[in-house]
Amino acid sequence: MIRQSDTLETLAQRVDQAMAVVRTLDDDARGKATELKQAVEAFHKAGLTTIIQRLRADPRGKELLFELVDEPLVYALFAMHELVRADPATRVARVLEQVRPYMQSHGGDVELVDVHGDTVIRSLCACTAPATAARCRR
Repeated sequence: MIRQSDTLETLAQRVDQAMAVVRTLDDDARGKATELKQAVEAFHKAGLTTIIQRLRADPRGKELLFELVDEPLVYALFAMHELVRADPATRVARVLEQVRPYMQSHGGDVELVDVHGDTVIRSLCACTAPATAARCRR
């Protein structure tokens, strides 16, 4: 049951806990639970998209929409459904999280330092072989 007092963190924890339980199910049950989750998310995204389109079509609605997106819970919901663009730092951080395991498997790492117009990334290379280190630093 959802209560008005539930915070973004509390609700996210409940989702994480439910997904952890789903991962323990047998393959057939897990597949059905995942399909249900995807169907509910698609239903929500379609409804939210309609709401956003209607709000954007009206000057006052557009103003309300910008106010709503400032709310962390609303922003998280829109972001989950890819209805808002993440800020540049978040987008770069997501990409770095994808390449980090490869970098770490070769003794290196990568760190986002800052984003202001141009992206600044620090490569933390621990490769010892000259050829590997040269590739790592590129």
